[in-house]
Amino acid sequence: LRNSIYFFLGSLGQPLFIPVSSLGLMTEVVRFSFFHETEILCSNIFKDEPCSKCEEGWEHHGGKCYYFSVSKSSWTVSRGGCRAKGGDLVKIDNSSEEQNFLRTTIEQIRRYFWIGLTDSAEEGRWLWVDGSPLTFWFFHEPDDWTEEDSDGEDCARMGPTYWFDKSCKARERSICEKPAAAVCPHFSSGTTVRVEDTMSYFSKANAANI
Repeated sequence: LRNSIYFFLGSLGQPLFIPVSSLGLMTEVVRFSFFHETEILCSNIFKDEPCSKCEEGWEHHGGKCYYFSVSKSSWTVSRGGCRAKGGDLVKIDNSSEEQNFLRTTIEQIRRYFWIGLTDSAEEGRWLWVDGSPLTFWFFHEPDDWTEEDSDGEDCARMGPTYWFDKSCKARERSICEKPAAAVCPHFSSGTTVRVEDTMSYFSKANAANI
């Protein structure tokens, strides 16, 4: 932000402009009009910082926040925990960038995590938690294995290399996702002006502009 102050003797309608440098040391109270001009330079605000942020404990990536929960619970309970935090189980877009981010993080933890994918509503019709259909799977997946659960495997979990179907009753860690909070100011570049018509010492008027 850049501030400037201008002084005018007389009325605002027909002002007599006197440069500040020529006023010298003003010790007498005079009637003058002045206005503060503030130039807003938005292009330099948050120039090197992201315009979104995540709460403590969440990972920021691509305008979204991710929470890698280490608590183990069923798919349904895990989803409830994500929703209580203002998000949902992660939906993985067909984006190599997002998948690489998740894979890299999971590789560091070396564990499996629930993701927001299930065919519990209709067998074989895999949907993300937002209702959109799945368009890609790992080779030989899903297999709906029934050895551990006669109801089959209707929920998806992700590992370090790929994701696959698993019994929704199994206790696993989970990945929550929600949009990052915007922190950019909601205004554009320009100039704002505050006009005052008052009696004051120059020193006081100038100090008010700082």
